[in-house]
Amino acid sequence: MKKSLIILTAAVALLAGCQMSEIVPGISRELKVFTGTLENDATRVALVADGDIYRVTWNLGDRIWINGEYEFTATVGDVTSTYFVQDTTGNRPDEPPTGPYTAYWPANVSRGLPGVQNYVPNSIEFIPMAAESNDEVLPFKNLVGLLKLNLTTTEGNIKVKSIVITADQPLSGVFTIENSTAVVSEGTAGVTLNCGEGVAIGTDPIPFLVSVPANTYTGMTVTVYTTDGKVASVKMKSGASVKVERSKVYAAEFPFNSFTAVENIGGTALLPAGPDFNATIKNIAYNTEGLDCMATDETEVTRIVFNTLSAQTEGVEIQDVSSDKPIYLVYDKTSGVVNINTPAETLVLPEDASYMFAYMGALRSIDNMKCLNTENVVNMGNMFCYVNMTNRELRHIDLSNFKTPNLENTRSMFNACRNLESIDLSSMDFSNDTSMAYMFQYCINLKDINFGDNFTTENVMNMRNMFYYCEALTSIDLSHFKTDNVENMSYMFYDCCNVEQLDCSTFNTEMVETMAYMFAYCEKVVSVNVSSFNTENVTSLAYFFGYCYRLQSAILTNFDTANCTNFGNFFRCNYENTHIDIAGFNFESATEMRSFFNRCDALPKIDLSETTGAKDAPLPGTGSAYCGYFFYGTKSLAEINVGDSFRFWCKPNSPFSEKGTDYELRCGSIPGGIKMYCDQDMCDYWASTGLRWLEHGYQTGGSTNPIHTTFLHYKTGVELFPAEWPAD
Repeated sequence: MKKSLIILTAAVALLAGCQMSEIVPGISRELKVFTGTLENDATRVALVADGDIYRVTWNLGDRIWINGEYEFTATVGDVTSTYFVQDTTGNRPDEPPTGPYTAYWPANVSRGLPGVQNYVPNSIEFIPMAAESNDEVLPFKNLVGLLKLNLTTTEGNIKVKSIVITADQPLSGVFTIENSTAVVSEGTAGVTLNCGEGVAIGTDPIPFLVSVPANTYTGMTVTVYTTDGKVASVKMKSGASVKVERSKVYAAEFPFNSFTAVENIGGTALLPAGPDFNATIKNIAYNTEGLDCMATDETEVTRIVFNTLSAQTEGVEIQDVSSDKPIYLVYDKTSGVVNINTPAETLVLPEDASYMFAYMGALRSIDNMKCLNTENVVNMGNMFCYVNMTNRELRHIDLSNFKTPNLENTRSMFNACRNLESIDLSSMDFSNDTSMAYMFQYCINLKDINFGDNFTTENVMNMRNMFYYCEALTSIDLSHFKTDNVENMSYMFYDCCNVEQLDCSTFNTEMVETMAYMFAYCEKVVSVNVSSFNTENVTSLAYFFGYCYRLQSAILTNFDTANCTNFGNFFRCNYENTHIDIAGFNFESATEMRSFFNRCDALPKIDLSETTGAKDAPLPGTGSAYCGYFFYGTKSLAEINVGDSFRFWCKPNSPFSEKGTDYELRCGSIPGGIKMYCDQDMCDYWASTGLRWLEHGYQTGGSTNPIHTTFLHYKTGVELFPAEWPAD
């Protein structure tokens, strides 16, 4: 929701009479749609105090919670009435809710009024609302009122870190709704306002706003904690009270002039190992035991806040046994916020920081990561994997303070962080890292990676799936990649479907053993520079450029493939590729060659004369290589040059057999005739393979129409005639 402190006329939604498809053309008419409205001008946005008027409108993407299990998303923003469409992604239900309907905003407020809120300058983080209706129009009303604390101090250099408010009556917790008002009837839970890196106060009042239930409060105490470890409290006089009304603001002046330093402030505190830190949070959040770091949390933990120089000592101690200072974990179930409090100035991460935030699917933000010291960390594997899978709000992680001179493992560090839009690694040291496999896998909304000028991968041995399914990336800066020790590059750029150019010319690949699917499904890539590649140890090149629809050419004359066994689907579906040069390829070790040129629609000629086939191949059908569909579907193909030696060592290929011939190489959908350049021996050999040139592709159980094939001598151009032509 949007809030402001200016006096304006609230925006009016001009939605009446419009069809859903007119407002949001991409929305399916089959989806359940609700209209969310706000209260009328008398009470809707008029949270008035001291002349301040808080205007509230819906934001595009606002999420509401209906009937306790259905999540809906706003499709129009900057309006007071919007359409909400059901979100059925992930594990959310597919079926729509049925009436009557009870809806909440924000979505997680249905668990209770939050005990932890976040400071917003001159405004409020959110004002919880609810709606009840028997139809698809949801009239949302504010559930609470606001406390506006105007803080002052005569002391110098005071920056507020957090504010804790308590009273004889509860200010947060599970509630019921009575007369459109949230009522918390049990306990005395207070509310904490986190102020991030600190808010400076002085002699002029600075407003701090907190949403609280409508009530008359007695015994209220306001405690302020500063960024440098000081504390001060102001308690309401005996017999005095504060009355907060729904949709109204109660403002009060609070002078703080007696801050005292907290003992034992400063130094360092050591966090537990990443898997233990993770498991502790989940077990506390779910009030259970036995959950480990790989347990998936889709609903509970929404925010983690690291607070140093903190005087707060409530909560569960979680520090490592060798820590100099205590660390307290406080979990607020109503908001899902985890506060990590310590009197230390710095929180030190242990050698093992793996899985630290892994599988926290509802995590929206991690605050104050600048206080984390990462210099001793060796393992960051899976550190953020599968974070924020449910609410899609964690778009950035602050790594600016990460110093990592001892880091050896970043495997799956950001795996399936589906909502991250940018990652800045410029402060990190990867000189000792040995594995970057799966590092950015499934970061499907990642648009930018800043590797920085000091980025190096000189000791990395595994880059498998490194950028797998990074669908939003349009470019990747590989200029600092050193790959001398890399052994696995399979699936490295798989489905980087919006990247248009890849310059891998700095890669040293002499240690690489597999490049299977390396560039597969890079659907928009036009050019790939692999001129530096040494492939002498590579055993698999399957789907190397498979489904690179827009690749224009491939010059691979530097490839040594003597040890490669799998060439299957190498250029499959290179629809726009007009020039392929594989002179020097050696197929003698091949066991899989199917669909090598399958659907290279624009390729006019194929030259195999300078490649090495199975020179001493036995009769077709008795060898060890799958060769079916080698030229299949090459619609523009007019010439094939096999020279005087290129042969296939074909293996029986029964799933694709026809007319009792189970080893043929197929080529289909070629308009007109085709010319094959070879010598007489090759002419006889290729005719004897049962080569099928089918005008309409392979047809099972029906007649075939062989394309006219002319054999010509590869040197003189004189026509040759095979001893037999079984393809007819």
